[in-house]
Amino acid sequence: MWSTFFGFAFLGEPLGWHTAVGAALVIAGITFTRARNAVTPPSPRPAPPHQDRPV
Repeated sequence: MWSTFFGFAFLGEPLGWHTAVGAALVIAGITFTRARNAVTPPSPRPAPPHQDRPV
């Protein structure tokens, strides 16, 4: 998104509707995955193997 801003600001590149929609999708995806990772508890560690008999 910074490249789009700098292209628009310094190089005079045009911005279309698809640029704003693409940026919104990227931000929504980042927000969704961060929120999902914050809510999901870490998976439990597997139990160590039993050492009942000598190997």
